[in-house]
Parts: sequence; structure tokens; C-alpha cells
Amino acid sequence: MKKKWLAAAAGLCISMYAAMTAFGADGTWLPVNEGWQYKRADGTMAKNSWEDIDGEWYHFGSDGLMETGWHKISNIRYYFEPSGILAEGWKCYNEGGEEQWYYFDRDGQAVIQWLYDDGKWYWFNANGVMNTEPSRTIGNKKYYFNEDGSAQVNLYRGFKYYDVDGQADSDYDVRAENRKGKKISIPDDEKDEIAEKLNALPKGWLKKFVDDGWTFVYCPDKEYYSSAKFEDGSEKYYFYYKLSTSDKIIRFCDKEDIWTAFGEYIYRNAKADLKELNYPTELNYKFSELSRLKNLPDSLYEDRQTLFGLLLSEYLDETGKERMENEMEDLYFIMNQIVNSRDGDGKPLEMESPWGNNKKS
Repeated sequence: MKKKWLAAAAGLCISMYAAMTAFGADGTWLPVNEGWQYKRADGTMAKNSWEDIDGEWYHFGSDGLMETGWHKISNIRYYFEPSGILAEGWKCYNEGGEEQWYYFDRDGQAVIQWLYDDGKWYWFNANGVMNTEPSRTIGNKKYYFNEDGSAQVNLYRGFKYYDVDGQADSDYDVRAENRKGKKISIPDDEKDEIAEKLNALPKGWLKKFVDDGWTFVYCPDKEYYSSAKFEDGSEKYYFYYKLSTSDKIIRFCDKEDIWTAFGEYIYRNAKADLKELNYPTELNYKFSELSRLKNLPDSLYEDRQTLFGLLLSEYLDETGKERMENEMEDLYFIMNQIVNSRDGDGKPLEMESPWGNNKKS
């Protein structure tokens, strides 16, 4: 997906700037029955011209009246607010009883086709109206859109993943199996809940996960995968996930443990960096804080991989992240460095060490 509108906009802005003649803002606004006119500082009337007045652009027709609403000027459609100011940025107008969203670039031209804004992609028709349909075929490709109009890219929709171009990428797909390994169907609302968890995973690490040949398998009829005894033997701590290195699968039977399981995958691939960041030592200093994460058998407090999984789960939760930053500042710093140590292509990035020297992940 590319900003296809830019090429056209680049050529059109030249003609617009040529048409705009900048005059000082010391002129006089004159009310008339039909609207407003503008008398420049040199005494001439603005007519059939662009005027820069107090840092805002206006246009006056051949009758000298300030224009409002939609107008085609030099074969380009512009929209002027009721105040006469040229529209710029995101605008919502009620046309025909229906709210329609537009985006006007810095030259006042309504964007058509694709727009990338604040990390999201949007699509606009030939009239500059943003698409609000949940799905749309564009250029022989089907795209899905969120309620805010943004295209669904780099995320799960149910058990299917849509890449940077908004196209399905089966390498990321989640499989659902029963305990005997046979494919089963899962209700859409349950898939959406799991997708919400998966979409919170660090994108760079998810890309590496898939590139390394790993996949997710959901097994809802599995009770648990393993357990650890508490010291008094009265109960057990249960693991609702399993990392199978032989076939490169994260299996899970409870969506609440997806983040923890993925944290263990990250740990296995970041041991050297974690050692460099002093992770083992910091764990020893935060025993009481770690105990508040989850009631664990004492033996698991020596398990750095399990603890890292729990810490990632805390980090990915909005409330937990704030708590972690306040109560475990050093571990929060380490987690932040590791989570952000992969770019969108899964490649390693430079990390900041606790001592201020950057190193390669």
C-alpha cells in the first residue's frame, strides 16, 4: 500500500502556489448583502484571486465575494469553511443528512485514494470521502476497515492475520485443535478475544516468531499442560500453555496466558541481551514485587524464563505497565529495551544499556 495521492498532489500544488498571490493582512473586510468582500491595503479589491489574510487562505470569486463551501478552481476542488478559510486537515461535513469525513492536505486539496496518517491507513473515493464500509475491494484486492475508517493492517482479525498491505498472510494464522490434534471450529467472538491479545504482542518479535517458523495453536478442551507443586503440597500451580521447540508451536488453552507464553519465547531468543542488561541480578532484588504478580511456588522464583513471561504479561497490560514502572523501575527498563529491540521486519535494533552505552541486540 502506498501514498498514491502524493504524486498527483506534488504537481497540483505548483499550480496552486502560482495562482496564490500573497498580499498583506492590512486590508479591510467589507460586508455586503451577498456576503463579504476584501479591500487590500493598496486600495484594490480582491477579485478572482487567492488572498493570504492573517495566515489563512481565502478565495474571492469574479464578483469579489468571499467563497464558502465547495468550489472548483483551476479544475481542482477546494472546500472553504463558513468563515471563508480554506479547509485543511481532517474535516467532517454533514452532506445530505450524512456525516462524511475528508482530509485536506496543506494545499487545501481533498486527498483521494490512500492516506497514511498517525500510523494508520485510510482510503478516500474520487470525491474525497473517507470509506466507512467494513470491507472494500480496491485494485482487485479486498481490504477490511475499522470503525474509525482505518484499514486493518499488521493485525489479527479473528484467527487470520492481515499484513502491512492489508492482505491475508496465512503464515501468521492461528490453528484450533482438540486434544487429539484434529481441527475444530471456534465461535467468532472467542476468536476476536484471542485476536485482541495477539494484536498487543510486539510486532517486531511477532515477525521474528513467524520468520523462525513458529505458529500458535489453540486447544480449548485441554485442561492444562503442566503444573508445579506448592511447598505444602496442598495445591498446584498450572501452566495453560506450552512451548514446543520440536515443532515450533506455542500451544495454549487459555487466552489469558498468550502474553506469558510469548514472553517465554522472547526470553529464549534474548538471553544474551538480558544478561547484558543485568536481568538475573535485578530479579533477586524484586522478590516481594514479583510475588504480587502471581502466587507462584517458591521453585518458580528461580525460573527466569517463567518470570520473564509473567513480566511481559504485566508490561502489555495498561494498568500493569504503569504499576510495573512505579514498583519495578529497573525491570521495567529492561523489559522496555527488550520489547523494542526488534524493528517491524523482525531485525535487531540498538538498545540502550543501563550504563548509557548502546549495544546491538
